[in-house]
Amino acid sequence: MQKKIFILLILITSYFFMGNGCGIRNYYQLINYDSPTPLIYEVKKDTTKIKSYAGIDYMHSKGNYEGENINLVRLTYQTAKTKKYSLSNLSIQVFAGNYKVSGIDGMYTQDSIYDGNKFGFGGRVSFIGGVNFNIKGVRVGFGFEPSLNLDFGEYMSFRSNASKAGIIKDEGGLLKLYFNTFPYFSIPISEKTIFHLQCNVGFPGFISPIASLQFDDYAVWTAFNGERVNFGIKLNSEILKIGF
Repeated sequence: MQKKIFILLILITSYFFMGNGCGIRNYYQLINYDSPTPLIYEVKKDTTKIKSYAGIDYMHSKGNYEGENINLVRLTYQTAKTKKYSLSNLSIQVFAGNYKVSGIDGMYTQDSIYDGNKFGFGGRVSFIGGVNFNIKGVRVGFGFEPSLNLDFGEYMSFRSNASKAGIIKDEGGLLKLYFNTFPYFSIPISEKTIFHLQCNVGFPGFISPIASLQFDDYAVWTAFNGERVNFGIKLNSEILKIGF
C-alpha cells in the first residue's frame, strides 16, 4: 500500500514538473524546483540557547522535460523560537543555480536561441509555524510555511522572452507567493540533539520528504523525492560571528 502511494505521488509530481506530454511547455521560478529547508529548534548548549543558524545546501534535480536538469546552491539564515506545543522559524535565503533547457530549438522554433544552460539567482523569505503534541519531548505536529520568492537572471529572461513569443508558458514571473504545509515528527536524543522528519506538500518543491539531525552547533539535512535530491548543513550563527 505504501509503495502504491509513493508511486502515485511521483506520478503527480511528474505531471506538474515534467510535463504531461501535450500542449505548451510550462516553466516555473528556479526556486520552485527546490525543496524547502527543514524546521530547526532552539537547543541548549551548556547554559546558552542556540536560536539561529546559517546554512548552505546543494540541490540536483531533473528538469521539466527530457534532457533537462537543474543545479542549485542556497544560503540560508534561519531563526527559531520553540515552545512546548508550538514553534516558529523565520528564514531568509539567497540562491544561485543553473537550469539546462533542452528540446525547444528545432521542435517549437527554428531559432537556436532557447536551448542551453540558463543561469539564475534570487531570494526567498518565509515564516514557518507549527503546532504539536509534546509527549516527553517527542513532537508530532502540523506546520505551514508561506513564502515570498524573487527570481532574476538569464533563466527568468528565457521564461519571459519565450512566453512572449508563445513558445512556453511562464508560471513564475519576477515575484511569487507560495505556500507549504507539512506534518512533522521529532525525537529528542539528548538536550541538544534532535532527530527530525517532515514532509512538505506545496510550493516550492511540491512534495518534499525531509530528514534532519540537529546537534550541538550544527544541523545536517537531506531531502529526496525521486526526481530531486538535497544535501545541506547549518551552523550556529554565533560561531560565524566569532570567526569574523
